[in-house]
Amino acid sequence: MVHWQLLGPAAIASASLFGRPRARAAGVDEVWEALRANVAPPYDLTETLALALDGLGELVPAEGYYAYAAPRGIAEPQLRLTRSETGTPQIGINYAGLVAGAPIRQAPLEVPAPPEGITCEENGPPAEPYLTITLGPRLVLRAALRRRQHVGEIERKAVLAFASRLQPVLALMIALEDAKDAGGVAAVEDATRQWRTGLTLQADKLLGLVSRLGGEALGADAGYCVVWQGDELASVWLTGMGDDLRRALDPKQLPAVPAGLWLAPRLPPGIEELGFQGFALVSVRDGSRGGAVGYGLREAPRAEASATQVLATLSDSLRRSLDSRLLVLGIGRSYLHSLLAVADLLDATANATGDHSRQVSDLAQQIGRQMGLVGADIEAARLGGLLHDIGMVAVDLGLPTTHGPLSEAKRSIIQQHPVVGAALLEGLPPEILPASVPTAVRQHHERWDGHGYPDRLAGPEIDRVARILACAEVFVARTSPRSYRAGLSQGRALHEMLSLADRQIDPEVVSALVAVFAARGVAPQAPEA
Repeated sequence: MVHWQLLGPAAIASASLFGRPRARAAGVDEVWEALRANVAPPYDLTETLALALDGLGELVPAEGYYAYAAPRGIAEPQLRLTRSETGTPQIGINYAGLVAGAPIRQAPLEVPAPPEGITCEENGPPAEPYLTITLGPRLVLRAALRRRQHVGEIERKAVLAFASRLQPVLALMIALEDAKDAGGVAAVEDATRQWRTGLTLQADKLLGLVSRLGGEALGADAGYCVVWQGDELASVWLTGMGDDLRRALDPKQLPAVPAGLWLAPRLPPGIEELGFQGFALVSVRDGSRGGAVGYGLREAPRAEASATQVLATLSDSLRRSLDSRLLVLGIGRSYLHSLLAVADLLDATANATGDHSRQVSDLAQQIGRQMGLVGADIEAARLGGLLHDIGMVAVDLGLPTTHGPLSEAKRSIIQQHPVVGAALLEGLPPEILPASVPTAVRQHHERWDGHGYPDRLAGPEIDRVARILACAEVFVARTSPRSYRAGLSQGRALHEMLSLADRQIDPEVVSALVAVFAARGVAPQAPEA
């Protein structure tokens, strides 16, 4: 952990990233792991940027380093932090000049907003060249290169690899900074929900609108729009007997044609049995991804040529809409990967073993399989275990170093972390995140007897995956060492879990936990007298 000492209006870091003289030959993995080990609650963007500049200094020798970030409501990134070659950072918005007596090149106080994506390029005049790394439209890192210095291809690849790992973590931190500026935990919940709802629903709304208008233009009596990625197929729009129509013909097995119109008596199998005299199809495919819109017509269209033109127009519109949806899914997957990266950082700083969430995830999956869960439910247990404590990113308590009883005020705040965690996950489409995961994350601290939080649910009111996560987390917590105590043996922990059955934990889940360990030859063990 980097410790900060207040010196006037600014804070200066006294510890280097690796706690040793900086080596110019450090590898990307080493730099990333060092940064990861130093990031800790409350996940301050400026402090993390200081660590990012430390990492950049390990990869690229330069006269100085600069970090720019765009505050909420500001279009162009502002200078947030500078670091000299010797590694001393000076924190302060719009600061440029000298750092602790070490010369550093004068830097502009703001830079033009960069485009989306990650880039690494040299720019500036030959006498004062820069290496500029963009991390999306709100974050920029710069290294002031020496006169006639050039960054080689190996260094450039290392910087890009480092930036690709760093970008999702910083992007989430800047979003949290925005939400905190707007008013605390409630703002984090509201901001994330609004952002994700807007992101994930608009593409499907557009697909639904296009499909409906196409059906009206054709005079269709039933219709559907489906999209797929690999084996996963999702319905975006249905009307009339659209679901029956979709089941009669597997959209993924239909002819790969941009648009087609079939009329009686030459209808595809199963369509005439539903009472339709015509079937229209628009199909878009791209490898394992695709989408289809199908329409059932009770009567043949009056003008077949006009119907063909409508389908051609619909085909182009569907392709564009599907491209938008796939882009949204890509953004959503990147967002989920960001959350998983932050969950790793939480584990690295909040517990002795550094893999609490992964242990909970692994055990939750084993319990789920013992209970007969398959498919999406097992995936929900896996991701729910990895992300169950993600809401702690918004809780500024220094809890990983807190020992002993919490004050009532701190307890009230920490009990909001399942709410914030669920808000961070809500709205992601099922192709990315099983629908039960946000619910399971919100409810994983509910108790079987109704005395849990945040909603005081009891018994079967609690989501099944949440009950499994609760059991797995309690068991992992008891068997894991802490700075103030040793972990229990598995047998001793199983004995304690049995005492919690029907009070804190669902007894069926506890039975499944015991069965999981019985298969390994581990039985509940009472404490010695």
